[in-house]
Amino acid sequence: MTPTAPPLAAPVENRLARHGYVAGALGAATIAGVGMAGGVAAAFDPWLALLAGHPIDPRFAHPLAALAACALVMLACEWLRARREGGLPRWAGLADWCGAGGRGARLRMALRFAAECALSYLVGLLILHAVALGYATAGEYGRLGNASYYQPWFGLLDLALRGYTILGLPYILLTRALHASPEADRRGLAYLALKAACRVRPQGQAARALKAAGLFGCGQDPALNAFTFQDGAVLRGVLVKLFFIPLMTVFFADQFFHLSRNFEYLGRLFAGSGGSGGSGGAVSFGARDFYNVSFSILFAVDVGLAWCGYALSTRWIRNGNVSVEPTLLGWTAALLCYPPFQQIVGYYFLIPSEQGFLTLPDPRAVWLFAGLAILSYAIYASATVMFGLRFSNLTHRGIVARGPYALVRHPAYAAKNLAWWTVAMPHVLYQAWAQGSPRPLAQLVGLAALSGLYYLRAITEERHLSADPEYVAYCRKVPYRFIPKLV
Repeated sequence: MTPTAPPLAAPVENRLARHGYVAGALGAATIAGVGMAGGVAAAFDPWLALLAGHPIDPRFAHPLAALAACALVMLACEWLRARREGGLPRWAGLADWCGAGGRGARLRMALRFAAECALSYLVGLLILHAVALGYATAGEYGRLGNASYYQPWFGLLDLALRGYTILGLPYILLTRALHASPEADRRGLAYLALKAACRVRPQGQAARALKAAGLFGCGQDPALNAFTFQDGAVLRGVLVKLFFIPLMTVFFADQFFHLSRNFEYLGRLFAGSGGSGGSGGAVSFGARDFYNVSFSILFAVDVGLAWCGYALSTRWIRNGNVSVEPTLLGWTAALLCYPPFQQIVGYYFLIPSEQGFLTLPDPRAVWLFAGLAILSYAIYASATVMFGLRFSNLTHRGIVARGPYALVRHPAYAAKNLAWWTVAMPHVLYQAWAQGSPRPLAQLVGLAALSGLYYLRAITEERHLSADPEYVAYCRKVPYRFIPKLV
């Protein structure tokens, strides 16, 4: 915890996070079901085309349709659960915003409410257009160069712009009317924009007019002219979304394609054709087939649920950020594990392939390592499932203490290391033996570097989350980070 970070107690968010796995499991089943029944994804094509204003390439439309189906199922589940568990504010009704008093006072309150909603909408629209412009000109994303890798993300961004333009204002009006939360309003980007306008010229006419209007109660805010720790958390939360949503979008588009193809392959296999033996010979299902099919299912589920966690945060289910990692060290450790920053690690260290074992000459060894690899990936994906719509790197959105988190505090990182040291390392040793040279052993240094990086991520995450007393209690209850009874 940094010296400027206040203690954070989030009893409601932590209570709702306890059963986040329900939405996670339903979301995982939805992704698998849509991948299995390709016609389900195709059914979304006319709606996506209507929203986009033009037909969308099915290669991009079907993954986006799968994400839409998963998001709807998870949102419905979380909303019902939050209503049942009492995690949402009461339905305030517009009358509460209009307040008591005479007709003039009620009219002023209603106008202030409408102005706040309009300001929130316009700030959101401006930010979305600025984001689209930034991604269009950023070299990594390559829209101006028509690079193919991020095309699914740009397709989604176009849909988001059009969807927000049409539905953004009604959503804001309904949300603020039915789920009134002045605290949440002050954590919005519109309020930050208002504060910024007041800080540019604190004594200027614009600042005085904003204070006189009393939008979001700014006239009574003692921190109106100060950039607070909470303001920084809001901006860092936006950066988390801007970095990870594009990545998860393209990851899922790639994995969903393989997921659909592998379900088609399994269908042919069960029908008596296909398999490793070819279309005309005996049907077989080898270790490579087992690995490829299992990998595509697990990682499509993992990145699909991760996308939903990053993209869907709303007070309707109270899954917003309690806090966001405040230190440069924590951000550095996390970002080095993802493209494009992942290349920095690869530049300094030789990293072995996690699929190198598939080239081993002994089929029994391939089966063994395929099983270990899939076991590690299953643990990794199960950790994501447990968060449901509260998954996100670098943020605190509720403490999860069930499933694999009841055994160790960082099961996803433990799963990564399980794959590296029980699958990749033996293959490195085999390479050194087969080549009669110690040169492949240099890759073990890369594995050690990766393990060290994930250890650093674990440490910085614990330091961040320890601002919440419930996480401190969780650490006492679950003392092991990676391996039960050992580490």
